[in-house]
Amino acid sequence: MAEQAQSQERALRVGIFQGGRSLEERLFRRRSNITVGQSAKNTFVVPATVDLPKGFTLFEVTPKGYALNFTDRMEGRLSLGGDAVVDLAALRKDKAQRHGELWHLVLNDRSHGRIMIGDLKILFQFVQPPPVAPRMQLPASVKGSLLGQMDNQLALVLLGSFIVHFGFVIYLRTLDFPKGQDIEEIPDRFVQMLVK
Repeated sequence: MAEQAQSQERALRVGIFQGGRSLEERLFRRRSNITVGQSAKNTFVVPATVDLPKGFTLFEVTPKGYALNFTDRMEGRLSLGGDAVVDLAALRKDKAQRHGELWHLVLNDRSHGRIMIGDLKILFQFVQPPPVAPRMQLPASVKGSLLGQMDNQLALVLLGSFIVHFGFVIYLRTLDFPKGQDIEEIPDRFVQMLVK
């Protein structure tokens, strides 16, 4: 039980290298399948020159923890927690289980190793993850408030404009609308002009 709790605390750290230079390194705090391949949907996207399908599940989550999947074409060496370092060929004969074309090896929280796929090198190990850094927050005195951020001159201009416009609307609402004139109310001289 204590060993299971300890394994839950450890995170998988994976680094991808090609031609002697680092392509990517990640720390996985939560357990999830880790895939490698040329498709953008993979966890690690590798160049098309690597002899891999579009997606290959390298580290698979099982009820016992992570398991390493590898093929006959892959090479590498790993340790399952002791001082002994074993290559993949010996693991194929001894501890790994065959699942179709893949070899499947359950790892423990002290495992670490190196997998070679052509010129692509994958290093992995289980480490104690660093604590999650809290989000940075500014003190209240620096944040300020909405009123503190507003320009006083602009606020006075807006307030004055609001008062003038609102007052003008109120003034117009108090006036009586002008009535339209009937033809009988138009003076005679205008009626004659309209008739002509």
